[in-house]
Amino acid sequence: MRSLSQVCLAIALLATLFADAHALRAQILGNQVYEPGSFRQVASDINVGLPGRMWFRTTYADQGLGYQGAYLTVGGKRHLMEDRWDGRWLGEARVHYGLEEGGFFANVGVERVFSLESAGADLVGGVWYDYDGDKQGPYAHNFSQVSINAAIKTKKWDLIGNGYFPVGVTDYSTAGPSGTNVFFGSNILLTPGIDSALRGFDVTLRMRPKYLAFGNGVVDFGGYGYSSDSVDFFGGGRARLGFQAKSGMMIMAEVNHDERFETTGSLGLSWAFGAPGAAGSTGRGIGNDLDETVRGDHIVRFNQSFELAMDPATGQAYNVRHVNNTADPAFEDGTYESPYASLASAEAASIEGDIIFVDRGDGSRQGLNTGLVMKDRQQLLGVGGTNIIPIQDGRFFLIPGEGARPVISNPGGTNVVTLANDTTVRGVNIDGSGALNGIHGDNISNGTIEDVNVFSSGQHGLSLDMVGGDWDIKRASFSNNVVDGIYVRNTTDNSSVFTIENVVADGNGFDGIHFDNYRGSQLRLFNNTTSTNGRHGVYIKDYVGAGLDLDIITHTALDNGGTGVFIDGGDGDLNIVNSTISGNGVNGLHILNWSNSIDGDSTFIGNTTGGSTTLGGNQSTNLVVEINDPGKTQDVLVTGISIVGGGRGVYGSAAGIGTELNMSIVDNGEFSQHLTDGLRFEAKNSGTLNVLVENEAFPLLLNDNAQSTGAGIAFFADGPLGQPVSKLNAVVRNVSINNDGEVGFTTTVIGPFGPDGVSVDGTGTSRINLVMEDSRIESAGGIAVDIDNDGNGDVNNIFFDNLVIRSDIGVSLISDGGSFVDFALLNSDIQSNGNIRPIAQGGSEDDAQEGGDPFADFVGDFGFVALVTGDAGGGLDNLTRIQFSNNFIRDFTFDAVSIEAAGDAQLLAYINSNQILRNGPGVDNEVEFPDDPATNGTDFLTVAEDQLDFHDGIDILAGGNSQISFRMNANDLVNNYELGLNLNTIDSGTINGSINFNNFANDIGQDADATAVNVSTSFIEDLSANNFLNGTMCLDLSSNSFRSLATFNQFSTNPFRVELDGATNGSEVLTGPGVVTNSVGVCEGLISDEELFFTAAGFIDADTPPGGGFAPLDHD
Repeated sequence: MRSLSQVCLAIALLATLFADAHALRAQILGNQVYEPGSFRQVASDINVGLPGRMWFRTTYADQGLGYQGAYLTVGGKRHLMEDRWDGRWLGEARVHYGLEEGGFFANVGVERVFSLESAGADLVGGVWYDYDGDKQGPYAHNFSQVSINAAIKTKKWDLIGNGYFPVGVTDYSTAGPSGTNVFFGSNILLTPGIDSALRGFDVTLRMRPKYLAFGNGVVDFGGYGYSSDSVDFFGGGRARLGFQAKSGMMIMAEVNHDERFETTGSLGLSWAFGAPGAAGSTGRGIGNDLDETVRGDHIVRFNQSFELAMDPATGQAYNVRHVNNTADPAFEDGTYESPYASLASAEAASIEGDIIFVDRGDGSRQGLNTGLVMKDRQQLLGVGGTNIIPIQDGRFFLIPGEGARPVISNPGGTNVVTLANDTTVRGVNIDGSGALNGIHGDNISNGTIEDVNVFSSGQHGLSLDMVGGDWDIKRASFSNNVVDGIYVRNTTDNSSVFTIENVVADGNGFDGIHFDNYRGSQLRLFNNTTSTNGRHGVYIKDYVGAGLDLDIITHTALDNGGTGVFIDGGDGDLNIVNSTISGNGVNGLHILNWSNSIDGDSTFIGNTTGGSTTLGGNQSTNLVVEINDPGKTQDVLVTGISIVGGGRGVYGSAAGIGTELNMSIVDNGEFSQHLTDGLRFEAKNSGTLNVLVENEAFPLLLNDNAQSTGAGIAFFADGPLGQPVSKLNAVVRNVSINNDGEVGFTTTVIGPFGPDGVSVDGTGTSRINLVMEDSRIESAGGIAVDIDNDGNGDVNNIFFDNLVIRSDIGVSLISDGGSFVDFALLNSDIQSNGNIRPIAQGGSEDDAQEGGDPFADFVGDFGFVALVTGDAGGGLDNLTRIQFSNNFIRDFTFDAVSIEAAGDAQLLAYINSNQILRNGPGVDNEVEFPDDPATNGTDFLTVAEDQLDFHDGIDILAGGNSQISFRMNANDLVNNYELGLNLNTIDSGTINGSINFNNFANDIGQDADATAVNVSTSFIEDLSANNFLNGTMCLDLSSNSFRSLATFNQFSTNPFRVELDGATNGSEVLTGPGVVTNSVGVCEGLISDEELFFTAAGFIDADTPPGGGFAPLDHD
């Protein structure tokens, strides 16, 4: 009503200007307009005989200066009076109507004009009242202002200035996102509403160029500046062009530019009526008094419409229920300005889709201690959260807020917060004391839990049961809850995505994070910490379905009572990346019965560029991967990690019919300092385990493992009777093992009746195929490679190539009854590396290394020991083939190579192109016992000089009913202390051998001092071959070199055959029954028959290294 009255007043004033009867009688028609300074007629108004001047205008503007849209104008101006000082008083009024918003606005002003004849100028001053009711936009208001104007007018130019001063209420604002507040009533403001009338000025220079005189044209240039309490000052420039197109019609175009409104403009079409030269209407001044005053029609305003956050699910504005426990319940209505005093009031008033926003209040639990049962699509938000909400157009909006989070509780209740479908909990602390669960949901779908701390719940911090949809749990902590921090079970949706990110779950009674019997397409754990929990840090159990993407990225699991991360059962793509898992009471990372059944799925354990994965110090095993569910298959890649300290480094196991575990351990740092094995792999109960251990650049370090028991690397295969074969296929390349413990490298195959537990009789149910290449093994005081086969009936292919071994015992091969072994040791450097064993005559270790005094200090026991045993019960139950070629063996205390067969075992050996040097010094005849307290470490055991214990380069013994067939070609056996080659049969053992192109120069223990020993108990030969009891032997020799004698059957009464082809260089002496003949072929035939027998039994061609039938794993 106020705006209408003000417009009516302006109209009345406009009518008054033209209500002079005298003026009506004085109408003059056809008044002309002339070009200044000439008599050339130009343009004119439409002369209708009015007492002043009146005009009608239409202004078109998409964006004008401080306004929008087109509007219509009716205006008039006339002379009011003259004062005694020759001043002419003028009145002007304008009424406008906005065509788009339908609002009226008006201007009323009074001016005084004084002509300064000497200067040829008029001086103008005036005062105005402006009213603007043209409300543009949803957040617009009526404004009023007082203005002043001043001008200097000449015939050729005018200089005009205006000042604008809004009055009354000049600034309106919703006070939305200014600072931290975005709330307005029950809504959320994305953009604050601002409506501000601007105070300011404008200055215009108007010129009347001659070339526009024909159209009464003007050109304006000017500037302006505005500001208000809400809007900072800004300035801009203006250009305007106007001219009369025809009689009475004026066209005016305007362009403005500033940094606030940027470029704006308008186009006006006006028609003027009246007689500007009529008596009583125009004074006698130099200019035209009745020209329309150059000033703004609108009050310049800055208007910014507010934008509300809309719920994309409904298309409606979010409705927010505010809670602050310091509010007065008498005035609460849930708005930001009058919040509820209690959470219960908000719950009672809320509906689906509402936001319940809880302020910190006084920091106490008052009013917040009754819990909350949420409705579908509700959001429980606290002031301390990163409250990002979805809004219209696919956008998201952050509700700013800082400060401590409110604390919600429900002592004596079941749950503190009970979820519904599509709910969000964010920015609150939840004290679960006296309740079962901090947050609980069942039989619902979709949820978001963020920026919460949940603690001290009677059961779980977060409990989800029978849920579906997608779940985000981020930036939260779940601590000191009686059972689990997060517990999710029995999920129902195969497409669910669970994301747990930046969560701390520590100090809980059982598990930090626990999933059980769950479904879904993705389970993503990013950057979480699960530490000091009573059982497991993470326990993920019994995934239902196939093809889950399970990612555990940048996870920390420390000092949990059980396992750091335990994954028990599931199928899909599994990735554990850039994680630290240490100090846990059982295992570090344990993956049990996870399968990769879908093409492209695998299990990855390692790091990405710039990250690292560390496992160490876990009490049982740092990394466990095992399958025992029949039919499951898993492909595992372990790369880029180091495992240091703890019980065991890595354990891989496949057990059960149809299980297959493929492990590639590639390009890692080190697996060191474990109480037991550095690496241990087992195939059991008809399972298949395929292993690749390889580093491409630097060797994989396995240092100081087996500190209590075990090995650097251990392989174990076990197969029960009557079941399919357990298979262990392994390739090891470029590793370095240095143990302070007992064994560096072991492979064990155990059957049902063997001394080690379970064995296989004749049919065989386990098999090891092993290739180890390009590696170094050191084992102080132990066995470098210990191979023990017992009862397995399949052929085990064990192949070593290019090893460097430093150990007391280099390689030990034991093959018991029911075992079938195809073994090769090739191109390797094997030297003793044990405790120094001083020999009888003293000497120095330097002398020994330099080939000097042979009575020097030596270390080590055996270079290679093979013991094969049949059960002597009849039938074929032990076949062993040995290929021993291109090796360098030296400095062992006893025999460099010792091969022995017993029972009814059959052994086929190839001993070719080896260098066997300086072995067999035996033990000192004065052995010190430094630990004897009675002698204070000076007691010695004296051994008689005629019983010096020297040993051989190669010692081969066939006992029982066993049979050994061998080929020995192109070996160097030099400077060994006793014999170069010692062959013996006992009982009914058989040896068939072919010895060709070998070099024998040994017996350095005897040669050093022949008088120091009893010749009857010390050999002076390079080769000795003897049958004892009922043994038989057939040897053929060709092109060998003997420094000493080669004696045959020295201690036997059972004849055997020696075949010489006449090319042997040396002295061959047959001292017992038998035959030495140049007729060759018998022994060769026996050996060839044995080779054919082995081939028929499943052994590959002798020219192919054992293990050649095994296709090793490769890593892409």
